[in-house]
Amino acid sequence: SILLFAHLIILIWVAWGLPIGPSEAKLYFSDQNIVSLLMHKGKQLFPDLNFLNIRIPFLTIYLINLTLFYYLSKLFLKDEIALFTSFMIFLLLPGIVSSAVLATSTGITMAIYQGFLILFLKRRKVEAFIFISLLIFVDRSSVILYFALFTYALWNRKVSMIALSSILLGASI
Repeated sequence: SILLFAHLIILIWVAWGLPIGPSEAKLYFSDQNIVSLLMHKGKQLFPDLNFLNIRIPFLTIYLINLTLFYYLSKLFLKDEIALFTSFMIFLLLPGIVSSAVLATSTGITMAIYQGFLILFLKRRKVEAFIFISLLIFVDRSSVILYFALFTYALWNRKVSMIALSSILLGASI
């Protein structure tokens, strides 16, 4: 927990000092999507925090992703050392770290994926498909996931899953 706390302090320090990049500026000033909405909400809630204010929502999503990954890891790994090792690897992956300090849809997408996996593994498939349908509003590149779900449903002859995944596939194209 001390290592996690130190990691979070370093992430906050990096997010605070990192100037806004061209893609973040485009998101903030001209785009109208969930990422720009979160950036504006962060600026509205914390107006005096330099560039950290637009990144606080993504740091929060990063913490949610860490929690979801830990929960998923506990479903598959029973050994505490393996659980700790997988969590530390996830914690330090460059793409995961960048999703915490940069305003992108990556963290939101990962949270939805992980939430879907948890619901699907808990056999709450209706809720899982409702949850995964949120990706249509976040990231259009989820077509690959919807195609994979369609293929899985086709392979296992799950008619209702074929219908739901084909609707999602069609909506994301």
